[in-house]
Amino acid sequence: MLDEPAAGLNHAESAELRFRLLELRRPDRVILIVEHDMNLVMALSDHIAVLHRGRLLFQGTPAAVRENPEVQEAYLGSPDEHQIIRAAARHRTGRVRLRADRDIARH
Repeated sequence: MLDEPAAGLNHAESAELRFRLLELRRPDRVILIVEHDMNLVMALSDHIAVLHRGRLLFQGTPAAVRENPEVQEAYLGSPDEHQIIRAAARHRTGRVRLRADRDIARH
C-alpha cells in the first residue's frame, strides 16, 4: 500500500516513480495506491475507486472513471462553470484570482 507516494514530487520525479511502479506490476501482485496525482493514477491502475466526501462516488476502469459525469462534476467542475471562469479571465486585464467555494472553483 502506497499513501500519496507522489506528494511533493516534481514532474521528473513523478515520472520516475511511475516507471518504477510499472516495473513492479505483475498479475499475482496487488498494489493499492491512495493518490491525488491523476496522471499517475490513470497510468498505473487497472481499477479505480473514487471517494468524495468520505463516500464511494464511482469505481471502474480508468477510462470509465474519466468519462463518468459524477466524477467530472465533483473533481473537474461542469462545462458551464469552466465557461464562466474563462469568460471572467478574458474580461480581466490583470491576474484572475480563483478561490474554492464548496468544491467549485469560482472567479
